[in-house]
Amino acid sequence: MTAQALIDAVLVGETPDHMLLDSLAEPEWEETIERLLESQIGRRWLRDAPQLGHVWPREKVHHRLLEHEEDFRSTRRDVTLNMLLDCVGDEDLLRHACAIAAGPAGTFFWERWGDDPDEMTRIASHIVTTCDSVAAESTLYRLIIGPIDSWSLGVERRQQIAVAALNSASADVRGLAAEYLATDAPAELLADFDALVHDESERVRGIVWSAALRLARADARDLAFTIIVDESPPLEIRRSALIAVGTILPTSDLIELLSFLVLHPNIDLAADAASLLYNQHRQPDIALAAQRSPHPHIREIAETLLDPLHGSPAAGGSRPGVQGQFNTADIYRDVIRQFEERTEKTDVRL
Repeated sequence: MTAQALIDAVLVGETPDHMLLDSLAEPEWEETIERLLESQIGRRWLRDAPQLGHVWPREKVHHRLLEHEEDFRSTRRDVTLNMLLDCVGDEDLLRHACAIAAGPAGTFFWERWGDDPDEMTRIASHIVTTCDSVAAESTLYRLIIGPIDSWSLGVERRQQIAVAALNSASADVRGLAAEYLATDAPAELLADFDALVHDESERVRGIVWSAALRLARADARDLAFTIIVDESPPLEIRRSALIAVGTILPTSDLIELLSFLVLHPNIDLAADAASLLYNQHRQPDIALAAQRSPHPHIREIAETLLDPLHGSPAAGGSRPGVQGQFNTADIYRDVIRQFEERTEKTDVRL
């Protein structure tokens, strides 16, 4: 079989004997290798060759195959990727660690360090910190996410990898790491609390606020209130703090804060406060403050809650048993009085 015939057979999906390649003269052999390296199906055929492990020169085949990192990032499982990895040394693996860890060969990659959990932790920490989000997330899912410690890393090493992932450039990776730590090691989040509540990711900020309010409520509440009323932090940082305390703290802790915020000139902060008033913290003082809001739709929310007939009792609206102009009982008696008056006017006396 000629070199061109061999190439044509491989590219149409056939699987000719790999010994046919070695039967070619050296110039043709090298040219054929180059042609096959240009296509994914050709590279797969090369990776499947028995000669890959001990006959072919590494610099001309193995290293060239590793350079095509797109093969390792494919979502399709391919056992020939593992066959290639089995033929190369640790240094070569680490040089392409990001691509390999991102794809289906990632599990085989980690098996190389299965007997050395410290080295595995070091490599994983480097990947989740410096590699792209796909590689980092795949590493987190393979090594630490889930109740079973498949790699026998132990609690401390898994936490070390998660803490390293908090430094990733990817918001998704930081969020995934924060979720893991919030469940398994929330104290680790508090160690870098100030930086994390100012993280660019709303997901990360929310997770950290939730953990802090659970572990150190008084301190976290005071810091959140300070951030919310301070005009210097970015708006999204203040809103995250507001949503966190508004979701977790009792109404009694929030009366003064929400009463202040429904009057705030910033529409977003005021709207967040009004939403918390309507959905979770219906309280008369907050509702009365919302009546004076500079924002029309917030005043409408207040009027709805304070409506004497259809309003919210908790917010100071329709409140049976409470004396006053808009008492529900008074409204009921007024309805009866009006009905009786109409009856008297239409009553026909015999």
